[in-house]
Amino acid sequence: MVRILNFETCFIVNFKNVSEQELLELLKILSTNESFIKNENFIEKTMPKIVGKVLIKYIASRILNVSKNSLIFLKNPNGKPFLKDFPKFCFNISHTNNAVVIFVSRTCVGIDVERIRKINFKISDRFFHDEERKILSGSPRKIDTFFEIWTKKESHVKYYGEGFFNTFAAFNVFCTKLKIKTFKNNGLCISICKGGNFEFNITEISLKRLNLIFKEN
Repeated sequence: MVRILNFETCFIVNFKNVSEQELLELLKILSTNESFIKNENFIEKTMPKIVGKVLIKYIASRILNVSKNSLIFLKNPNGKPFLKDFPKFCFNISHTNNAVVIFVSRTCVGIDVERIRKINFKISDRFFHDEERKILSGSPRKIDTFFEIWTKKESHVKYYGEGFFNTFAAFNVFCTKLKIKTFKNNGLCISICKGGNFEFNITEISLKRLNLIFKEN
């Protein structure tokens, strides 16, 4: 059983370097064809999305003390998900290669995760504000700085539920009225955006524990 610490919690599931047997077990529990385990794109891209959808139902049902089958998830006009009939249960989900993160809160939240990796810094010419590009160009740790800026911007956009391409370069994420906290976790860069100062718990869920959770449900 995973420990649910009520609200203001960041849940992290990282599939990197897990065993094939654990993946096979998870696929079986999720009623997914085992042949997909040979498809790298499925494991990297699709599996985190499937797990995110199932896990948020489990988390919400535990916190709200209701049956997961009674929960109805909808999306607002901008595509941001919310839970019908529970306006004080706020959440946001983000996926990256082999990982998914979920943040649950009593108030509006945006979250983003990226796996830290080599990147073409020219992307910043299109998506970063002028001031952000200056910070990036002067950084001695450009990869870390790039992903800090990128995830901060994504979490900010997801907080508001705005369109990605319409707003991404239009603001300097270091000059916003919102509070954004960024941290690293086992090769992941994670940013959380909320309306004011906040503290939060981190709950890492191993694939073994995830399999137990899904078996319970």
